[in-house]
Amino acid sequence: MSAGHRWCAVASRSGANINLELDMTPLLRGVKVLDDRLDGFVAITFDRQASIAQGWMKENAPWTDRTGNARQGLSAVTEHVAKKSHALHLFGRMPYNIWLEVRFAGRYAIIIPALVDQGPKLMKTLNRIFARLGGI
Repeated sequence: MSAGHRWCAVASRSGANINLELDMTPLLRGVKVLDDRLDGFVAITFDRQASIAQGWMKENAPWTDRTGNARQGLSAVTEHVAKKSHALHLFGRMPYNIWLEVRFAGRYAIIIPALVDQGPKLMKTLNRIFARLGGI
């Protein structure tokens, strides 16, 4: 990922959590003023992509369900710090989600593949928004 983007993986007893954080600075080089409306567009874009990413994970999880708990526990949420940063968190709510991600060389992983699939789509949408603005 480029300098303005950061992702990290965290495993705990409560499951696996993959975070994609976007530092707005590199995207805003051509934007003179980040007003509330523009920051709102970015937040809405992140929120929309979180919903899409959550559905994508549930639809594309490569395992066969026994109870459905792992698939239902796949989640995506956003975190916004106005005019500073926006984050998309992808995670599983079951304690054994971490093993689905790392065991058998990641054969049953879905969180990292979701990040790889959804991250560029999010960035493409944001780049289109900023390109249309042409610097305000």
